[in-house]
Amino acid sequence: MGIRNPDDVRISPEVIAAAVPRENDARVLWARARAGLLAAAPVAVVAFVLVQTTGSSWWFVPVWPVALAVAAYADGVVLLHREAERSARNGRVAGSLFARALGSARDVRAEDLRPGDWAASKAEYAEKTRPIRRRNSDNEADHLRRKAQREEREREANLKFTMDLAEWTANPEGPRPTRPRVPGVPKPYRHPLPPPEFAPVLVRDLSGDERTSGVWLAGRSLARAGAADHFLCVGGGAPVRVEKEDATLAEAVSTLMAALSSSWVQESALVASMIEAGHPPRSARHAVRACVAVGLAVPDPERRRTLLEGLPRLRARLGVEARDHRLKLSGLGAAWTRSVSPPTVREPAEPAPPAISQQFHIYNPTLAPYSSIGGVGDIVHNERDPEITALVKAVVQFLEAQRDRFPETSDPAGLEAALKDLRGALAEPDMPVSRVRKTLGVVYQVGVDLAVGVGGNFLFEGIKKVIGM
Repeated sequence: MGIRNPDDVRISPEVIAAAVPRENDARVLWARARAGLLAAAPVAVVAFVLVQTTGSSWWFVPVWPVALAVAAYADGVVLLHREAERSARNGRVAGSLFARALGSARDVRAEDLRPGDWAASKAEYAEKTRPIRRRNSDNEADHLRRKAQREEREREANLKFTMDLAEWTANPEGPRPTRPRVPGVPKPYRHPLPPPEFAPVLVRDLSGDERTSGVWLAGRSLARAGAADHFLCVGGGAPVRVEKEDATLAEAVSTLMAALSSSWVQESALVASMIEAGHPPRSARHAVRACVAVGLAVPDPERRRTLLEGLPRLRARLGVEARDHRLKLSGLGAAWTRSVSPPTVREPAEPAPPAISQQFHIYNPTLAPYSSIGGVGDIVHNERDPEITALVKAVVQFLEAQRDRFPETSDPAGLEAALKDLRGALAEPDMPVSRVRKTLGVVYQVGVDLAVGVGGNFLFEGIKKVIGM
């Protein structure tokens, strides 16, 4: 299977980087100025009340010193991070990354969607408008019923008129009979359908067999769909605010996404590791803000940044320790990282010797950024079925690292049972290979969506070989 073109299935790192403004001296200064004005606002309100009470305007004197002091001692970088986190909570940033194209909606298959297309799930729209369409259908049925009743009354009236006319013709006494008029039936009222709620496509989440397993729309929940399922689409929208100079920031975004996991990671450690890898400090911090603002990374809700954190000197005087901020991949972020096919696993040129050393690279940022479970390049030696033993150890460590994501799979209980069974197999003197292969088959079928990054994909390729797929 070839490598997919990332631009066909996910928003590019350049667009993600453009989600938040650049960190520069002017913007940091403006963030500090806003903090000063925010801190001075309650002082100004109290001063206004006192001025109205006492008639002395001297109460306004402390307002500007408070504003200037807070602006002077505020940490503009922390304030920019707070702004990105607030943007993520209101959910508006991701939707502003693409300009909506003009034109009417068209019906397209999920596999034909591209990042930037403004789309709405046809199935979800049909479900949402089902009550309105049912009322319209009921109105239409009632109209047909009343129309049939009118036609019956009209036939009866015409029959009576024909008989009366025949009698009058035979004996023309009195006024000539007139044809009766049967009131018509008004057209049924049709409740208007609301317009579809279009949102830009951020990621088409694909499984290994090229079938669409989900479409991530900005500000919407995951839309599960098969490749042939239909969407209403207004596309394709053009990305906005993407500058040519964003290449450095885009590289930082890609590096950060490769380092993140579904487990909590210290933000300071991530930034430090990116700086060590050669990214400028501002680019590393920008990548964190951009991924958080778009929703690819999730900040720890229990450790939100406060205004006091933006005033480090005041915080130090009050003896308040700085919070340890943590990040992890969101569901959207995990879909973004696995949206491209894993690299092809090459077979060794020569057969392996009898004593096999199997190598598995598993990424687990809970130990340290850019680290691996057991260390990158960890080699597991075992004289009893060494290849399967190494694979089982790697799978157990991988599942333990991804345990918090079991509920995302189709059978969390099955994965828990498989993890327990594999642990037991490792503890037995003679590993039950047939049972292990069966359990690995369960892991592959249920837990393949947990493969995030090259490590996870490589591991599941190893499982496929052992179970004979």
